[in-house]
Amino acid sequence: FLFLLFRCSVYKLIKRFDETGSCSDRPKSGRPKVSTVREDRILVRMSLENRRKPVPALKAAWEANGVNVSCSTVRRRLEAVGLHGYVAAKKPLLTRTHKLKRLDFARRHADWTWVDWSTVLWTDESRITLFQNDGRVFVRRRAHERLRPDCIAPTVKFGGGGVMVWGAMSYRGTGFLTPVTGTLNARGYIDILENSAIPSAHYLGYGDNFFFQDDGAPCHRAKIVKTWMQDNHIATLQDWPPQSPDLNPIENLWHEL
Repeated sequence: FLFLLFRCSVYKLIKRFDETGSCSDRPKSGRPKVSTVREDRILVRMSLENRRKPVPALKAAWEANGVNVSCSTVRRRLEAVGLHGYVAAKKPLLTRTHKLKRLDFARRHADWTWVDWSTVLWTDESRITLFQNDGRVFVRRRAHERLRPDCIAPTVKFGGGGVMVWGAMSYRGTGFLTPVTGTLNARGYIDILENSAIPSAHYLGYGDNFFFQDDGAPCHRAKIVKTWMQDNHIATLQDWPPQSPDLNPIENLWHEL
């Protein structure tokens, strides 16, 4: 097989020389690329160095390197290597202090087993909109289907309202879901602890043997709340790091709700 392949290649080379007087490749059909592989790599590197840089700005920077192209060409080159434009995900800002506290929390609990984590009562508040989603809604449609009933996000005046709730969950199941009226302050939070948190722990069969978790909201860390915790001998998951909703598994339950 290799002999036949080599023989065919030699035959084509001789034929090309007889017809053109040269062994060089014949001119290829179609318009040649305006950029080389090296220049494409420069474009990709510029995009990765500043991921928010728009296509027109990338085009201008690429032209400064001697490549005269259109915005469409810039976009095609980037999409060819998997760099597509997306709406940026919104996540809490983490400063260096936040990151160090998260690392410290992880190190202090690195030796915990699933048995230890199964004793944690995870709690949180969440706002649930009654009519519409607060975020962006994406649909897949054709260009002329913009106003189809199944392709729009209906709105009502003043947003349709919503409800704030407090909830708890653990390895053993879910606790009680409690509506929050108005702005939650320290006194209101103590009322939730007395009438929802402790009853949830008893309902789930923990009795007084559990670790209580909540985030660092001001109403959670008020002096009267800390005093109430101490007076009622509530063991807490110490030093919960700020800006860390992703560490609380109840967020997944809120998503399902």
